[in-house]
Amino acid sequence: DFTPRSTGRARHTDRSARAASGFARGQRGVIISRSMPILINLVASLFLASLARTSAGVDSSAAPARTGSAAALVHSGSAARWLTCLSAIRLRMYGEIGNVLNASSLLPGPLVYMDPAFHRNVGDNMLVAGTYALFAHLGWDLNNLAICRGPQSKNRGLACGFRSDKSWSPAPGLDGAAIARTRLIVYHPGGNWGDLYPEVHVPRLKQMLTLLKDFDDKVIVSLPQSLKYKGVPDDVLVEYKGRPMKKMLAHAFILGKAVERCHSLGCRLIFMWRQESSLAIARVIYPFATNLLVPDIAFSLGPFIPEFSDSIRPEERVDILLLKREDMEANTTRGVSRHALGAIIQSHLAKLQHASGRMRKYSFRVADWGDSREDFAPLGDKRQSKHSGSQTRPADDPLGFHLNVRIAGARRLLSTARVVVTDRLHCSLLALLQFKFHVVLDNSYGKIRRTRGNAFNSSAACADPIALRFASASSLPDALSRAVDFVAITEGKSYFE
Repeated sequence: DFTPRSTGRARHTDRSARAASGFARGQRGVIISRSMPILINLVASLFLASLARTSAGVDSSAAPARTGSAAALVHSGSAARWLTCLSAIRLRMYGEIGNVLNASSLLPGPLVYMDPAFHRNVGDNMLVAGTYALFAHLGWDLNNLAICRGPQSKNRGLACGFRSDKSWSPAPGLDGAAIARTRLIVYHPGGNWGDLYPEVHVPRLKQMLTLLKDFDDKVIVSLPQSLKYKGVPDDVLVEYKGRPMKKMLAHAFILGKAVERCHSLGCRLIFMWRQESSLAIARVIYPFATNLLVPDIAFSLGPFIPEFSDSIRPEERVDILLLKREDMEANTTRGVSRHALGAIIQSHLAKLQHASGRMRKYSFRVADWGDSREDFAPLGDKRQSKHSGSQTRPADDPLGFHLNVRIAGARRLLSTARVVVTDRLHCSLLALLQFKFHVVLDNSYGKIRRTRGNAFNSSAACADPIALRFASASSLPDALSRAVDFVAITEGKSYFE
Protein backbone atom coordinates (compact mmCIF):
# COMPACT_ATOMS: atom_id res chain seq x y z
CA ASP A 1 0.00 0.00 0.00
CA PHE A 2 1.75 3.16 -1.21
CA THR A 3 -0.98 5.69 -0.35
CA PRO A 4 -1.66 7.57 2.89
CA ARG A 5 -4.11 6.15 5.37
CA SER A 6 -7.57 7.63 5.79
CA THR A 7 -7.62 10.29 8.47
CA GLY A 8 -11.06 11.81 8.18
CA ARG A 9 -12.77 14.48 6.12
CA ALA A 10 -13.73 18.14 6.43
CA ARG A 11 -16.95 20.07 6.43
CA HIS A 12 -17.38 22.62 3.65
CA THR A 13 -19.19 25.89 4.34
CA ASP A 14 -18.95 29.35 2.77
CA ARG A 15 -17.60 32.03 5.07
CA SER A 16 -16.80 35.71 4.94
CA ALA A 17 -13.26 36.83 4.17
CA ARG A 18 -13.03 38.45 7.60
CA ALA A 19 -12.49 34.98 9.04
CA ALA A 20 -8.94 35.31 7.73
CA SER A 21 -8.19 37.43 10.78
CA GLY A 22 -9.00 34.48 13.01
CA PHE A 23 -6.51 32.35 11.15
CA ALA A 24 -3.75 34.95 11.48
CA ARG A 25 -4.37 35.24 15.22
CA GLY A 26 -4.92 31.57 15.92
CA GLN A 27 -2.42 29.74 13.70
CA ARG A 28 -0.38 27.67 16.11
CA GLY A 29 3.29 28.48 16.14
CA VAL A 30 3.10 31.61 13.97
CA ILE A 31 5.28 34.38 15.36
CA ILE A 32 4.09 37.79 14.21
CA SER A 33 5.61 40.07 16.82
CA ARG A 34 6.73 43.47 15.64
CA SER A 35 9.57 43.25 18.19
CA MET A 36 11.12 40.19 16.58
CA PRO A 37 14.74 41.42 16.62
CA ILE A 38 14.64 41.91 20.39
CA LEU A 39 12.70 38.75 21.13
CA ILE A 40 14.57 36.06 19.16
CA ASN A 41 16.31 34.62 22.22
CA LEU A 42 13.15 34.83 24.31
CA VAL A 43 11.13 33.10 21.59
CA ALA A 44 13.71 30.32 21.37
CA SER A 45 13.66 29.80 25.13
CA LEU A 46 9.86 29.79 25.36
CA PHE A 47 9.56 27.45 22.40
CA LEU A 48 12.01 24.93 23.82
CA ALA A 49 10.32 25.12 27.23
CA SER A 50 6.97 24.48 25.53
CA LEU A 51 8.52 21.58 23.67
CA ALA A 52 9.76 20.07 26.91
CA ARG A 53 6.30 20.36 28.47
CA THR A 54 4.64 18.88 25.39
CA SER A 55 7.02 15.93 25.36
CA ALA A 56 6.93 15.21 29.09
CA GLY A 57 5.66 11.78 29.95
CA VAL A 58 5.64 10.42 26.41
CA ASP A 59 6.70 6.77 26.36
CA SER A 60 9.42 6.43 23.72
CA SER A 61 8.50 2.81 23.13
CA ALA A 62 5.01 3.95 22.11
CA ALA A 63 6.36 6.58 19.76
CA PRO A 64 9.03 5.03 17.52
CA ALA A 65 9.05 8.02 15.14
CA ARG A 66 10.21 10.31 17.91
CA THR A 67 13.30 12.24 16.80
CA GLY A 68 14.85 13.14 20.13
CA SER A 69 14.03 13.65 23.79
CA ALA A 70 12.79 16.96 25.08
CA ALA A 71 15.85 17.26 27.30
CA ALA A 72 18.13 16.76 24.31
CA LEU A 73 16.26 19.44 22.40
CA VAL A 74 16.34 21.91 25.25
CA HIS A 75 20.08 21.55 25.69
CA SER A 76 20.98 21.24 22.02
CA GLY A 77 22.73 23.90 20.02
CA SER A 78 21.05 22.42 16.96
CA ALA A 79 17.55 23.44 18.05
CA ALA A 80 18.79 26.91 18.95
CA ARG A 81 20.39 27.30 15.51
CA TRP A 82 17.17 26.07 13.88
CA LEU A 83 15.10 28.69 15.72
CA THR A 84 17.64 31.43 15.05
CA CYS A 85 17.63 30.51 11.35
CA LEU A 86 13.84 30.64 11.07
CA SER A 87 13.65 33.91 13.00
CA ALA A 88 16.29 35.51 10.76
CA ILE A 89 14.45 34.42 7.60
CA ARG A 90 11.19 35.87 8.88
CA LEU A 91 12.84 39.10 10.01
CA ARG A 92 14.36 39.59 6.59
CA MET A 93 11.09 38.82 4.80
CA TYR A 94 8.98 41.14 6.94
CA GLY A 95 11.62 43.83 6.73
CA GLU A 96 11.93 43.76 2.93
CA ILE A 97 8.19 43.79 2.35
CA GLY A 98 7.39 46.27 5.13
CA ASN A 99 10.05 48.73 3.99
CA VAL A 100 8.83 48.96 0.41
CA LEU A 101 5.19 49.33 1.44
CA ASN A 102 6.03 51.90 4.10
CA ALA A 103 7.91 53.88 1.48
CA SER A 104 4.69 54.03 -0.55
CA SER A 105 2.65 55.15 2.50
CA LEU A 106 0.46 52.08 2.20
CA LEU A 107 0.61 50.81 5.81
CA PRO A 108 -2.04 50.35 6.93
CA GLY A 109 -4.90 50.91 4.50
CA PRO A 110 -7.49 49.12 2.40
CA LEU A 111 -6.18 45.91 0.90
CA VAL A 112 -7.21 43.64 -1.98
CA TYR A 113 -5.77 40.11 -2.12
CA MET A 114 -5.90 38.70 -5.64
CA ASP A 115 -6.37 35.04 -6.47
CA PRO A 116 -5.37 33.12 -3.31
CA ALA A 117 -4.90 29.40 -3.97
CA PHE A 118 -7.91 27.47 -2.71
CA HIS A 119 -7.19 24.12 -4.33
CA ARG A 120 -5.72 20.75 -3.37
CA ASN A 121 -2.05 21.71 -3.42
CA VAL A 122 -1.29 22.03 0.28
CA GLY A 123 1.89 23.96 -0.53
CA ASP A 124 -0.18 26.73 -2.09
CA ASN A 125 -2.56 26.58 0.88
CA MET A 126 0.48 27.23 3.10
CA LEU A 127 1.17 30.33 0.99
CA VAL A 128 -2.36 31.62 1.63
CA ALA A 129 -1.95 31.06 5.38
CA GLY A 130 1.48 32.68 5.30
CA THR A 131 0.08 35.67 3.42
CA TYR A 132 -2.63 36.16 6.06
CA ALA A 133 0.07 36.07 8.76
CA LEU A 134 2.11 38.63 6.79
CA PHE A 135 -0.89 40.96 6.47
CA ALA A 136 -1.59 40.72 10.20
CA HIS A 137 2.05 41.39 11.07
CA LEU A 138 2.14 44.50 8.89
CA GLY A 139 -0.89 45.89 10.70
CA TRP A 140 -3.81 45.42 8.31
CA ASP A 141 -7.29 44.91 9.65
CA LEU A 142 -8.12 41.58 8.07
CA ASN A 143 -11.80 42.12 8.80
CA ASN A 144 -11.69 44.58 5.89
CA LEU A 145 -9.68 42.34 3.57
CA ALA A 146 -11.22 42.02 0.11
CA ILE A 147 -10.43 38.74 -1.68
CA CYS A 148 -10.79 38.70 -5.47
CA ARG A 149 -11.10 35.36 -7.16
CA GLY A 150 -9.06 34.07 -10.07
CA PRO A 151 -7.86 30.81 -11.63
CA GLN A 152 -6.40 29.52 -8.35
CA SER A 153 -9.21 30.50 -6.00
CA LYS A 154 -11.84 28.26 -7.59
CA ASN A 155 -14.69 30.77 -7.55
CA ARG A 156 -14.11 31.90 -3.97
CA GLY A 157 -14.16 35.62 -3.29
CA LEU A 158 -15.41 38.62 -5.25
CA ALA A 159 -15.64 38.46 -9.04
CA CYS A 160 -13.42 41.51 -9.64
CA GLY A 161 -13.65 41.07 -13.39
CA PHE A 162 -13.21 37.31 -13.76
CA ARG A 163 -16.03 35.61 -15.64
CA SER A 164 -14.70 32.15 -14.79
CA ASP A 165 -11.50 30.42 -13.75
CA LYS A 166 -9.86 31.00 -17.15
CA SER A 167 -11.74 33.89 -18.76
CA TRP A 168 -10.90 37.49 -17.99
CA SER A 169 -12.99 40.52 -18.85
CA PRO A 170 -12.26 44.12 -17.85
CA ALA A 171 -15.99 44.81 -18.00
CA PRO A 172 -18.17 45.46 -14.90
CA GLY A 173 -16.69 44.10 -11.71
CA LEU A 174 -13.14 45.32 -11.98
CA ASP A 175 -14.14 48.91 -11.17
CA GLY A 176 -16.41 47.81 -8.32
CA ALA A 177 -16.17 49.05 -4.77
CA ALA A 178 -13.40 46.65 -3.68
CA ILE A 179 -11.04 47.81 -6.42
CA ALA A 180 -12.06 51.46 -6.66
CA ARG A 181 -11.54 52.23 -2.94
CA THR A 182 -8.23 50.38 -2.69
CA ARG A 183 -4.84 51.63 -3.81
CA LEU A 184 -2.91 48.48 -2.90
CA ILE A 185 -3.49 45.29 -4.92
CA VAL A 186 -1.55 42.23 -3.70
CA TYR A 187 -1.17 39.11 -5.82
CA HIS A 188 -0.75 35.60 -4.43
CA PRO A 189 2.82 34.25 -4.26
CA GLY A 190 4.01 30.95 -5.70
CA GLY A 191 5.84 29.33 -8.58
CA ASN A 192 3.68 30.12 -11.60
CA TRP A 193 5.22 33.25 -13.16
CA GLY A 194 5.92 32.26 -16.77
CA ASP A 195 4.53 29.73 -19.23
CA LEU A 196 4.60 26.59 -17.08
CA TYR A 197 1.11 27.49 -15.87
CA PRO A 198 -0.33 29.89 -18.48
CA GLU A 199 -3.85 29.41 -17.13
CA VAL A 200 -2.70 31.39 -14.06
CA HIS A 201 -0.06 33.73 -15.47
CA VAL A 202 -1.78 35.04 -18.61
CA PRO A 203 -4.96 36.22 -16.80
CA ARG A 204 -2.76 37.79 -14.12
CA LEU A 205 -0.83 39.84 -16.70
CA LYS A 206 -4.06 40.93 -18.42
CA GLN A 207 -5.52 41.95 -15.09
CA MET A 208 -2.44 43.95 -14.10
CA LEU A 209 -2.51 45.72 -17.46
CA THR A 210 -6.19 46.58 -17.05
CA LEU A 211 -5.60 47.94 -13.54
CA LEU A 212 -2.78 50.16 -14.79
CA LYS A 213 -4.83 51.44 -17.73
CA ASP A 214 -8.13 52.02 -15.93
CA PHE A 215 -6.76 53.41 -12.66
CA ASP A 216 -3.96 55.90 -12.25
CA ASP A 217 -2.81 55.33 -8.67
CA LYS A 218 -2.73 51.58 -8.08
CA VAL A 219 0.28 49.98 -6.41
CA ILE A 220 0.40 46.39 -7.63
CA VAL A 221 2.47 43.96 -5.57
CA SER A 222 3.28 40.41 -6.60
CA LEU A 223 4.41 38.46 -3.52
CA PRO A 224 7.50 36.21 -3.90
CA GLN A 225 7.41 34.14 -7.09
CA SER A 226 9.63 31.85 -9.13
CA LEU A 227 9.97 32.93 -12.76
CA LYS A 228 10.32 30.23 -15.41
CA TYR A 229 9.70 30.15 -19.15
CA LYS A 230 10.12 26.84 -20.95
CA GLY A 231 13.36 26.64 -22.87
CA VAL A 232 14.85 29.82 -21.41
CA PRO A 233 18.10 29.03 -19.54
CA ASP A 234 18.36 30.72 -16.17
CA ASP A 235 21.85 32.03 -16.91
CA VAL A 236 20.92 33.67 -20.24
CA LEU A 237 18.93 36.90 -20.30
CA VAL A 238 18.09 39.17 -23.23
CA GLU A 239 20.85 37.61 -25.35
CA TYR A 240 18.63 34.56 -25.75
CA LYS A 241 16.53 35.08 -28.90
CA GLY A 242 14.18 32.10 -28.70
CA ARG A 243 10.41 32.37 -28.88
CA PRO A 244 9.79 32.11 -25.10
CA MET A 245 12.06 35.10 -24.46
CA LYS A 246 10.37 37.12 -27.20
CA LYS A 247 7.00 36.36 -25.62
CA MET A 248 8.31 37.37 -22.21
CA LEU A 249 9.74 40.63 -23.54
CA ALA A 250 6.51 41.43 -25.42
CA HIS A 251 4.46 41.12 -22.22
CA ALA A 252 7.03 43.24 -20.37
CA PHE A 253 6.96 45.95 -23.05
CA ILE A 254 3.19 46.36 -22.75
CA LEU A 255 3.34 46.54 -18.95
CA GLY A 256 6.19 49.02 -19.15
CA LYS A 257 4.23 51.35 -21.42
CA ALA A 258 1.28 51.27 -19.03
CA VAL A 259 3.52 52.12 -16.04
CA GLU A 260 5.16 54.94 -18.00
CA ARG A 261 1.73 56.50 -18.58
CA CYS A 262 0.58 56.49 -14.95
CA HIS A 263 3.82 56.60 -12.95
CA SER A 264 3.64 60.33 -12.34
CA LEU A 265 0.13 59.80 -10.93
CA GLY A 266 1.28 57.26 -8.36
CA CYS A 267 0.99 53.82 -9.97
CA ARG A 268 3.73 51.31 -9.23
CA LEU A 269 4.64 47.70 -9.88
CA ILE A 270 6.49 45.82 -7.13
CA PHE A 271 7.61 42.31 -8.07
CA MET A 272 9.08 40.03 -5.40
CA TRP A 273 11.14 36.94 -6.24
CA ARG A 274 12.12 34.06 -4.01
CA GLN A 275 15.19 32.91 -5.96
CA GLU A 276 18.17 34.85 -7.29
CA SER A 277 17.87 33.53 -10.87
CA SER A 278 14.32 34.91 -11.10
CA LEU A 279 15.46 38.26 -9.72
CA ALA A 280 18.29 38.47 -12.26
CA ILE A 281 15.94 37.95 -15.21
CA ALA A 282 13.28 40.27 -13.76
CA ARG A 283 15.73 43.14 -13.37
CA VAL A 284 16.44 42.96 -17.11
CA ILE A 285 12.92 42.53 -18.46
CA TYR A 286 11.04 44.58 -15.82
CA PRO A 287 13.30 47.62 -15.26
CA PHE A 288 10.19 49.77 -14.72
CA ALA A 289 9.23 47.72 -11.64
CA THR A 290 10.72 47.52 -8.17
CA ASN A 291 12.24 44.02 -8.04
CA LEU A 292 13.06 42.50 -4.64
CA LEU A 293 14.61 39.25 -3.46
CA VAL A 294 12.43 37.96 -0.59
CA PRO A 295 12.15 34.57 1.17
CA ASP A 296 9.15 32.36 0.46
CA ILE A 297 5.99 33.53 2.26
CA ALA A 298 5.51 30.12 3.90
CA PHE A 299 8.23 31.17 6.38
CA SER A 300 5.53 33.34 7.98
CA LEU A 301 4.26 30.08 9.49
CA GLY A 302 5.72 28.15 12.38
CA PRO A 303 7.95 27.16 13.94
CA PHE A 304 5.78 24.20 14.79
CA ILE A 305 6.33 22.08 17.87
CA PRO A 306 7.62 18.72 16.59
CA GLU A 307 5.09 15.92 16.93
CA PHE A 308 6.44 12.79 18.58
CA SER A 309 3.84 10.52 16.99
CA ASP A 310 2.02 9.67 20.21
CA SER A 311 -1.25 10.17 18.31
CA ILE A 312 -0.18 8.11 15.27
CA ARG A 313 -1.60 4.60 15.11
CA PRO A 314 1.01 1.80 14.86
CA GLU A 315 -0.26 0.73 11.46
CA GLU A 316 0.27 4.27 10.13
CA ARG A 317 3.93 4.50 11.09
CA VAL A 318 6.65 4.09 8.50
CA ASP A 319 10.36 4.71 8.35
CA ILE A 320 10.25 6.83 5.20
CA LEU A 321 7.55 8.97 3.61
CA LEU A 322 8.24 9.84 -0.03
CA LEU A 323 6.04 12.80 -0.96
CA LYS A 324 6.70 12.95 -4.68
CA ARG A 325 5.25 15.20 -7.36
CA GLU A 326 3.86 13.59 -10.52
CA ASP A 327 3.48 16.62 -12.81
CA MET A 328 5.62 18.56 -15.31
CA GLU A 329 7.97 19.76 -12.56
CA ALA A 330 8.96 16.25 -11.53
CA ASN A 331 12.64 15.59 -12.15
CA THR A 332 13.55 12.11 -10.95
CA THR A 333 11.28 9.18 -11.92
CA ARG A 334 9.09 11.43 -14.08
CA GLY A 335 6.42 9.40 -15.84
CA VAL A 336 6.88 6.38 -13.55
CA SER A 337 3.59 5.00 -12.22
CA ARG A 338 2.90 4.90 -8.50
CA HIS A 339 3.05 1.10 -8.47
CA ALA A 340 6.32 1.00 -10.43
CA LEU A 341 7.82 3.67 -8.17
CA GLY A 342 6.94 1.59 -5.12
CA ALA A 343 8.73 -1.41 -6.61
CA ILE A 344 11.81 0.71 -7.38
CA ILE A 345 11.93 2.05 -3.83
CA GLN A 346 11.46 -1.41 -2.36
CA SER A 347 14.36 -2.72 -4.41
CA HIS A 348 16.70 0.11 -3.36
CA LEU A 349 15.75 -0.22 0.30
CA ALA A 350 16.32 -3.98 0.20
CA LYS A 351 19.87 -3.38 -1.07
CA LEU A 352 20.51 -0.81 1.66
CA GLN A 353 19.13 -3.18 4.28
CA HIS A 354 21.42 -5.98 3.09
CA ALA A 355 24.46 -3.69 3.04
CA SER A 356 23.80 -2.51 6.60
CA GLY A 357 23.05 -5.93 8.04
CA ARG A 358 19.73 -4.65 9.37
CA MET A 359 17.27 -7.42 10.28
CA ARG A 360 14.00 -5.52 9.80
CA LYS A 361 12.84 -4.22 6.43
CA TYR A 362 12.52 -0.49 5.91
CA SER A 363 8.87 0.53 5.70
CA PHE A 364 7.76 3.35 3.46
CA ARG A 365 4.80 5.14 1.92
CA VAL A 366 4.49 7.14 -1.33
CA ALA A 367 2.11 10.10 -1.44
CA ASP A 368 1.45 13.43 -3.12
CA TRP A 369 -0.70 16.42 -2.20
CA GLY A 370 -3.37 15.70 -4.77
CA ASP A 371 -4.16 12.12 -3.81
CA SER A 372 -4.37 12.68 -0.06
CA ARG A 373 -7.90 14.05 0.06
CA GLU A 374 -8.78 12.68 3.47
CA ASP A 375 -5.52 13.69 5.14
CA PHE A 376 -5.87 17.27 3.93
CA ALA A 377 -9.66 17.70 4.13
CA PRO A 378 -10.11 19.25 0.67
CA LEU A 379 -12.83 21.49 -0.59
CA GLY A 380 -16.29 19.95 -0.82
CA ASP A 381 -15.95 17.35 1.94
CA LYS A 382 -18.86 17.31 4.36
CA ARG A 383 -16.99 16.34 7.51
CA GLN A 384 -14.15 18.12 9.22
CA SER A 385 -10.90 16.25 9.76
CA LYS A 386 -10.67 14.62 13.16
CA HIS A 387 -7.14 15.99 13.43
CA SER A 388 -8.26 19.62 13.36
CA GLY A 389 -9.03 19.68 17.07
CA SER A 390 -12.71 20.51 16.58
CA GLN A 391 -15.72 18.81 15.07
CA THR A 392 -17.59 22.08 14.59
CA ARG A 393 -17.10 24.73 11.94
CA PRO A 394 -13.91 26.61 12.91
CA ALA A 395 -13.80 30.37 13.28
CA ASP A 396 -10.60 30.57 11.21
CA ASP A 397 -12.24 29.37 8.01
CA PRO A 398 -11.60 31.91 5.24
CA LEU A 399 -14.13 31.38 2.47
CA GLY A 400 -14.95 27.88 3.68
CA PHE A 401 -11.64 26.19 2.88
CA HIS A 402 -10.37 25.00 6.28
CA LEU A 403 -6.78 26.15 5.79
CA ASN A 404 -5.85 25.23 9.36
CA VAL A 405 -7.29 21.74 8.91
CA ARG A 406 -5.42 21.12 5.68
CA ILE A 407 -2.07 22.28 7.07
CA ALA A 408 -2.62 20.26 10.26
CA GLY A 409 -3.38 17.21 8.10
CA ALA A 410 -0.14 17.72 6.18
CA ARG A 411 1.81 18.07 9.42
CA ARG A 412 0.29 14.89 10.73
CA LEU A 413 1.10 13.01 7.52
CA LEU A 414 4.74 14.02 7.86
CA SER A 415 4.63 12.88 11.49
CA THR A 416 3.76 9.33 10.46
CA ALA A 417 7.34 8.85 9.21
CA ARG A 418 10.76 9.05 10.78
CA VAL A 419 12.14 10.74 7.66
CA VAL A 420 10.51 12.61 4.76
CA VAL A 421 11.89 12.50 1.21
CA THR A 422 10.36 15.05 -1.14
CA ASP A 423 10.71 16.98 -4.38
CA ARG A 424 7.94 19.41 -3.40
CA LEU A 425 9.17 22.78 -2.17
CA HIS A 426 6.55 23.35 0.51
CA CYS A 427 6.67 19.81 1.81
CA SER A 428 10.37 20.43 2.39
CA LEU A 429 9.60 23.77 4.08
CA LEU A 430 6.89 22.21 6.26
CA ALA A 431 9.38 19.54 7.37
CA LEU A 432 11.86 22.30 8.16
CA LEU A 433 9.26 24.32 10.08
CA GLN A 434 8.45 21.34 12.31
CA PHE A 435 12.10 20.30 12.71
CA LYS A 436 11.59 17.05 10.84
CA PHE A 437 14.39 15.01 9.32
CA HIS A 438 14.03 15.38 5.56
CA VAL A 439 15.86 14.74 2.31
CA VAL A 440 15.35 17.16 -0.58
CA LEU A 441 15.26 16.25 -4.27
CA ASP A 442 15.11 19.23 -6.61
CA ASN A 443 12.36 19.83 -9.14
CA SER A 444 12.88 20.08 -12.91
CA TYR A 445 14.35 23.60 -12.93
CA GLY A 446 16.11 24.01 -9.59
CA LYS A 447 13.30 25.83 -7.79
CA ILE A 448 13.69 24.04 -4.47
CA ARG A 449 17.45 24.43 -4.19
CA ARG A 450 17.34 28.09 -5.17
CA THR A 451 14.35 29.07 -3.04
CA ARG A 452 15.72 27.39 0.07
CA GLY A 453 19.19 28.75 -0.68
CA ASN A 454 17.87 32.31 -0.87
CA ALA A 455 16.13 31.90 2.49
CA PHE A 456 19.17 30.28 4.11
CA ASN A 457 21.32 33.23 3.05
CA SER A 458 19.47 35.21 5.74
CA SER A 459 21.72 33.96 8.55
CA ALA A 460 24.87 32.01 9.29
CA ALA A 461 22.66 29.90 11.57
CA CYS A 462 21.11 28.42 8.41
CA ALA A 463 24.43 27.25 6.96
CA ASP A 464 24.60 23.78 8.56
CA PRO A 465 22.18 21.24 7.00
CA ILE A 466 22.74 18.76 9.81
CA ALA A 467 21.69 21.32 12.42
CA LEU A 468 18.51 21.93 10.41
CA ARG A 469 17.92 18.18 9.99
CA PHE A 470 18.04 17.93 6.22
CA ALA A 471 20.16 16.63 3.40
CA SER A 472 20.10 17.29 -0.35
CA ALA A 473 20.16 14.44 -2.86
CA SER A 474 20.87 14.23 -6.58
CA SER A 475 18.85 11.11 -7.37
CA LEU A 476 16.28 8.79 -5.85
CA PRO A 477 18.86 6.16 -4.81
CA ASP A 478 20.96 8.92 -3.23
CA ALA A 479 17.90 10.26 -1.41
CA LEU A 480 16.98 6.83 -0.06
CA SER A 481 20.54 6.25 1.12
CA ARG A 482 20.52 9.56 3.00
CA ALA A 483 17.07 8.82 4.40
CA VAL A 484 18.27 5.48 5.73
CA ASP A 485 21.12 7.29 7.50
CA PHE A 486 18.56 9.55 9.20
CA VAL A 487 16.42 6.53 10.11
CA ALA A 488 19.42 5.03 11.90
CA ILE A 489 19.87 8.24 13.85
CA THR A 490 16.26 8.32 15.02
CA GLU A 491 16.22 4.60 15.93
CA GLY A 492 19.37 4.20 17.93
CA LYS A 493 19.72 7.32 20.03
CA SER A 494 18.87 10.96 20.36
CA TYR A 495 20.03 12.90 17.35
CA PHE A 496 21.79 15.32 19.66
CA GLU A 497 23.93 12.80 21.52
